[in-house]
Order: sequence, then C-alpha cells, then structure tokens
Amino acid sequence: MIRREFKKPNVRVVATPPGKSERTWLTRGESAEAVREQLEQNGWTDVKVDDFSYTAWKEKADELTRQLREAHDRGEKLEFDGKIWREMKHHLFELFDNKCAYCESLVLHISPGDVEHYRPKGRVTEDRDHPGYYWLAYDINNLLPSCSACNGSRGKWNQFPVEDGTRAATAEELDQERALLLHPYRDSFNNHLKFDHDGGVVGTSQQGECSVEVYDLDRHLLQTERRKAQEDLQREMELVLLRREVEWGEAVQRRAEKLLKGSEEYSAALLSELVRITAEESSRQAIVHNRATEAARSLGRLLED
Repeated sequence: MIRREFKKPNVRVVATPPGKSERTWLTRGESAEAVREQLEQNGWTDVKVDDFSYTAWKEKADELTRQLREAHDRGEKLEFDGKIWREMKHHLFELFDNKCAYCESLVLHISPGDVEHYRPKGRVTEDRDHPGYYWLAYDINNLLPSCSACNGSRGKWNQFPVEDGTRAATAEELDQERALLLHPYRDSFNNHLKFDHDGGVVGTSQQGECSVEVYDLDRHLLQTERRKAQEDLQREMELVLLRREVEWGEAVQRRAEKLLKGSEEYSAALLSELVRITAEESSRQAIVHNRATEAARSLGRLLED
C-alpha cells in the first residue's frame, strides 16, 4: 500500500480500442487534444475527447448527499445512485496504476474491479445500529479502487473498526472518530506493515494489524504472488552485482525511486525486500572487506618474518 494523492479528472473520453467495442471513461491529461492524439497514435478509433468538469460532478454529488441526509432524517429507506461513483471507476484505477488500493494486485486485466467505500455507506458490521456512513457515499476521498477479494465477503465488505467510543454516527462527529483501517491517501505502509521474505505481512501497529485482518492481506494466494515478485526482484539485483554496469548504491537508489511511485504490483512488499537485499549485501561486503584486511595483515606479518 503506497501512499497516493487524488487528482481530479479533467477529460471525458469516448473511443474504440483495436478490435473491441466503444468505451467511455474519465481521465486526466495535459489537454483534451493531447489525450486524443495519444489514443489515435495507439490505434484507437472514433475518438471523442471533451473537457470534463469535476466541479459539476462534485456539485451533483453534494446535491445527492443533501437528499440522502433529508431522507435519513425522515426515516426513509436510503437509495444510492451508483452511477455517480461508477463514473469515477476508471480514473480511480488509473490513479492506482490499475491496482487494488489495498493489496496492490493488478485488477482490470481479469476483472471489472470495484469502487469500494472506505467507510461503508449502508451498514457497519461492528455496529448493527449504525445507519452506515451514508453522507460519505459520494465523497471522493471515501471512494477507492479495489479487487473483489479485498472488498468481498471474506475481506472488508461492510467492516469498519474504530477505536472504542469514537464511532461517528453523523458527519459532525467524524473528526472525533479514530479509524483502525489504513487509507492510501493518508497512511504510509512502512509505519504500519512489515513484509517478510516469503510474501507474508504482519501489522506493526494497531491500524496495521486491523488492516491485515480486515483487508485479508495475508491470504495464501496473495502471499504466493508477493513472494514471486520478491524473487524476481532478488534475481534482478543479483544481475546488477554480476554485470557491474551500474554502481550498487546508484542501482539501489534508482530501484527504490521507481518502487516509491507505486506503479508495480506489490510495490510496498518489494520496497521491504529491497531494504533486506541491500542490508544483506552491505553485510556481505563488510565481511569481505574485513577478511581482505585480515589477510593483508597476515601477509604483512609473514613478510616481516
């Protein structure tokens, strides 16, 4: 889980990829014209690109939120308009490099993916009397791209643990709530999670422990995929040492900077693995240096004799 920043989409695209049917999505680009040119260069056809007003989208979301609050106050059953958050789905996944915001697995090549509500909108597993955080149903900071495993019945679903006595029942109480789940717009994994050499993960804080359990981040198949990625990184760094085309410290820095962007699957686990590999190599080099120094001293003593 690499920390991210939400960026407003500014372009709406309608286009047809090679051999596929027409698609519509929101994205962010330098300009509508720049996005159109890039798509056409990549073989997309029937490309229509227009400026998108995020402000207008938010105004509509705010109006629907107002209606939800009034319906709740009247004791009516709440009805949600999923088109509002689904319109943002492609852009949300784009911001996370097509990965799940929680487990960092690539999603869209095998699944449509979910727009997940960080704070559940309709009910809360830990508090049956809670109405759900309905007033955040259309809040962009409450919407995250997710795989079905992290967001499914064996994963987060409607769970949202908080510190005892801090549960917010209204928007006005939200500042006092102390969430126990990590949020990628707010939290850095290295303060809460520790990955081992075999793809496993444990929490190093209360938030980390709750996140591993609720997001099901230690599920077996996920550990297996993280381990494969770690093994690939280890082989990559071994080649750096063998070829000696780049100085070791520079190679490590370049790799770390790339991983910190979060574009690769399991970037957080790979950063932890890179730290381990670097420490191991530093230790090995220190041992080699010490042995070489001792051998030189021994040779000097022999020559003196």
